[in-house]
Amino acid sequence: MTTTLTGYGVARLANVELKAAGLKEIPPQMVYRYMDQKLITTVEVEGQRLVQVSDAEAWITKYVTKRIEKAINDGEAVAEVEELENDLHEEELEHEAV
Repeated sequence: MTTTLTGYGVARLANVELKAAGLKEIPPQMVYRYMDQKLITTVEVEGQRLVQVSDAEAWITKYVTKRIEKAINDGEAVAEVEELENDLHEEELEHEAV
């Protein structure tokens, strides 16, 4: 079972949620920048900076929520928030099952 992710892995998971919300995806380079700026908590494993899955999930939830709020405030079209919350909950259950 994977307990850590690369910045690329974090971006892939975040992009699933962003796409479901009808929002622009985040490039992996941006995630690595956030890791450099310590906005995403990292750990060092065998000389590589990685993100614990729990930290990634917490950051993704916070990031996607802020992006949805900004999109709503800016009047952008987004998917229903309830549907996104259901999708997030289903993914959490999938992660727990693994």
